[in-house]
Amino acid sequence: MVSFSGITPAISDNMAQITLLACKKAKGRGITISCDLNYRSKLWSSEKANKVMSEICKYVDICIANEDDAVGIFGLDASNSDKEKNSYIAEELIKCSLTSRWLHLYGEQKLLSQHLSSSQ
Repeated sequence: MVSFSGITPAISDNMAQITLLACKKAKGRGITISCDLNYRSKLWSSEKANKVMSEICKYVDICIANEDDAVGIFGLDASNSDKEKNSYIAEELIKCSLTSRWLHLYGEQKLLSQHLSSSQ
């Protein structure tokens, strides 16, 4: 398994490229990839995080996130939705990470863990 935090590609452009390359190589070898989005606004802007993580998340099998990550990286805003906040965020994160098989979303003292079909 290859695991990384969103902090790793935030350190520098070089680390973002290394993280993407590692994910591509691992995926090519059938290795499971997990990512804790772990957005830190002091390390990079939302725009930069979105650009980089949108590409990297295409290779992620297990995605771990919370509401701050969803807002900071993907600009998700549940306030305009009629759905329950965590359900909305989970659905939108799934759209951002097309190959993920598992999504773990932490929020409001509960964990939403959703197994996704491999066809997603």
